[in-house]
Amino acid sequence: MNTSAAESADSRDLEHLACAAPFVFLLVAAADGSIDKKELKRFSQLMAQDEYAILTAAMAQVGWSIEQLLAACKERLKDPVNELMALAKVVDSRLPADTALQFKAALLKLGHAIAQASGGFLGFGKKIDKQEATMLAVIVAAFSQSGASEAGAQAERSGTPEAVLNDELFPALKPADWVTDARGHVAMQSIFLGDEIKDNEPVIGYVHDNPQTVAFVPFESIGDHLPIADVHKHAMDNLERRLAAAQ
Repeated sequence: MNTSAAESADSRDLEHLACAAPFVFLLVAAADGSIDKKELKRFSQLMAQDEYAILTAAMAQVGWSIEQLLAACKERLKDPVNELMALAKVVDSRLPADTALQFKAALLKLGHAIAQASGGFLGFGKKIDKQEATMLAVIVAAFSQSGASEAGAQAERSGTPEAVLNDELFPALKPADWVTDARGHVAMQSIFLGDEIKDNEPVIGYVHDNPQTVAFVPFESIGDHLPIADVHKHAMDNLERRLAAAQ
C-alpha cells in the first residue's frame, strides 16, 4: 500500500471511530421511527460525562461538531448492518484489545441511556417492540467480534446443550453472502428474531470464541432439545458480561 492509500485508509478508520457514538445514538433513537429533541438533548448531556470520555476523544479526532458528525452518520443509516460490522472491524484492528472492549462497552451503555430518555429499550424495559429487539440483536452481535480470525473456522461437534451453552458462546453478525454456504451446517437465525432466514439478508450466527480458534455451533446442535432462542439468549448474556467487565 502506498503512502497516499495508507493515509486514506487511516482517515476512513478515524472517521469510523469518530462517528461511532453518533451512529449508535441514531440507530437507537430512531428505532421507534423518529428522533425527538429530548433524545438529542440527552445525547449531548451524555457526551459531556467522564464515563463516555473514550467516545468523545474519538469524536474530537476529526475536529467536527456533533451536528456535523450526526449529519455524516445519517448516510450510514442506509446500510446499518454492514456499517456496524465495519465499525466493529475498525475498533478491533485499530485499538488495543482492552481499549476495544471499553470502547464497545461505552457504546452499548450509551444506547441504553439514550433509550431510557424515551422509555423502554431493546429488550431492557417495559416498552419493548420488535424493532428494538432487532436493533439490540444487530448491535450486540456486531460488537461480539473479538478480533480473532474466523478464516477457515469450522463447526465443532458439540451435541449436547451443556456443550453448546458454555461461557465461550457468543453471537456473530454475518453478511448475506455467507448464508448460502453456511445454511444447514451451522446454527443461525435471521436478524429479525424468529423470522425465516432469507438469502439476501444478514444473519446472526453463534460461535465458541476459544483462545486460538473460533468455532461455529453446528446446525445439528439445535432443535427441540436446544431451541435457537436459548442459544441466542445465552450468547447475548455472555457478551453483556464480557462488555460489562470492560467498563
